[in-house]
Amino acid sequence: MEQQDSGAFYTLSTGQQFRLYEKIQQPETSGLPVWLDDINEKMFATFSNENWRLSGVKFDKKTFWNLVSDPQKMRQAILIGYKIAADMLMEGIETSEQRSIAFYAGATMGQGYLWPAILPDIY
Repeated sequence: MEQQDSGAFYTLSTGQQFRLYEKIQQPETSGLPVWLDDINEKMFATFSNENWRLSGVKFDKKTFWNLVSDPQKMRQAILIGYKIAADMLMEGIETSEQRSIAFYAGATMGQGYLWPAILPDIY
């Protein structure tokens, strides 16, 4: 399950944020993985400070592209991400070099045009 539009979190009152977290924890507790989608550096700090625990976090493409030029900063962001979730997915990987930087920095998964889409044969 994917929590999209994570930036909308900032439009919620404190009470609404708490209720959202409680609702998201229900499927997590039942064994259904919940991921935060399109997270940026600001959001990492917010969700980490709120002690959110989820299955995974997906860095948005723009954040990844900004961090790829500074692998140490990317590693720091990923370490903060591990306070929220067990898996870190980097969106926007287009080259082998970007893949190497992402995984060396601690990402557990990657997504992007580096990997060709494998479509089923349709007859």
